[in-house]
Amino acid sequence: MACAQTYGERFFTLSQDLLCVMDRPGKLVATNPAWQTMLGWSAEALAGMSYPDLTHPDDLAATEVVHAQGIAGTGVTDHLARCRCQDGAYLWILWAASVDPTTGLTFVTGRDVTKRQEDAMRLARLVSIINDSDDAILSKDLNLKITTWNHGAERVYGYTEEEMLGRSVSVLIPHDRDGEGGTILGWVVAGEAIDHFETERLRKDGTTVQVSLSASGIRDLDGQVIGAS
Repeated sequence: MACAQTYGERFFTLSQDLLCVMDRPGKLVATNPAWQTMLGWSAEALAGMSYPDLTHPDDLAATEVVHAQGIAGTGVTDHLARCRCQDGAYLWILWAASVDPTTGLTFVTGRDVTKRQEDAMRLARLVSIINDSDDAILSKDLNLKITTWNHGAERVYGYTEEEMLGRSVSVLIPHDRDGEGGTILGWVVAGEAIDHFETERLRKDGTTVQVSLSASGIRDLDGQVIGAS
């Protein structure tokens, strides 16, 4: 039966995550083949390099703090920092590390989360654009319940986000246009494009405002319409 050391060596070689061993100053003393597969660095090229040589300048200060905590005996989990590829590009890596108190060596693992991080950044930019828009932008589910409400909607209609989330969009529709919200949602679900639909809506103070509506479907991962924006 293979010994634990043999299993450990095989795991180190076969792991698709970045694995490495660092000394107390942070110099790499061993790296696994994933460094070349993922980042393009051969073991020979990495020999003698330290983590500051590979860390994005904007992430270095935080990484130095985490490294200091690690060698002080505090385990490192979920430290996000960009690591430099051999071609000069950077990947977002989620790091974890622990120190062997006997040898003082740090054992590090790193997982590529670049796509997840870039998706999160794109979403954050989109949310920022929506929130900063002067246009009223809101979304509703298939039951006409409001699920998002931006600052522009607060400015146009007078209601805060806290006042509107979970309420029916019908609160914004004048009585003589009763049912219009459901009609528009029906068009969206049917795949029709709603662009510059001229109508009017009610403000919180009871006055009406003329609006030009555009609407599009919100879809789940299977492509099914689950609401409208």
